[in-house]
Amino acid sequence: MMRLTTLEKTTFGMMGGMIVLGVFLLVFQIARERSENLHTIGGIDRISRLTEREVPEKSQEHDEPEEENGFGSLPKLNLNTATLAQLDALPGIGKMMAERIIDLRKTKKGFKSLAELKEIKGVSSKKFAQLKRVLTVAAPDAGEPRRLNLNFASLDELEALPGVGPKLARAIYDARNAKGGFRSVEDLEEIPGLTEKKYKLFEALVEIR
Repeated sequence: MMRLTTLEKTTFGMMGGMIVLGVFLLVFQIARERSENLHTIGGIDRISRLTEREVPEKSQEHDEPEEENGFGSLPKLNLNTATLAQLDALPGIGKMMAERIIDLRKTKKGFKSLAELKEIKGVSSKKFAQLKRVLTVAAPDAGEPRRLNLNFASLDELEALPGVGPKLARAIYDARNAKGGFRSVEDLEEIPGLTEKKYKLFEALVEIR
């Protein structure tokens, strides 16, 4: 049986120790790299989930149309042609405010700017800001003869129409107020004293809007 010398034993012992140390270092390095990879993957996964949550919110923010007047895409109501019923139907106005708007419009013979609404009792800065989102002031087309809107005409204006006079003017005025505004020419047929012949006399001078 071959015996190892002390030097050989020492050499083999050192080699065995180095092998064990090398294996340990190799296992440690593999474990470390795996840990770093898992950390990186976890970070990517977290970023991915964050991005998925944020993208729809951003998309919604940009794709959602801005509300021009606070009521979606509804067109603004022309202050100079709106009926009492139309004004009353607007959010935050009510019948009393609508009547005050109609009265001021008759006094001024039409609004020139929305700022004139501030003259009405109850129209605060906050209320005016609200009205601006739903109302507008549109002037008649240039060169086009302006017809008298029967829904906003005063008693004097109605009386001045050909073939009308005080009695018929009052009948038209009262019928309009009772209905909350005329919706069509057919509504005029119910007015006592307003015959088709009389209506033809001023038909070209009036309109119903």
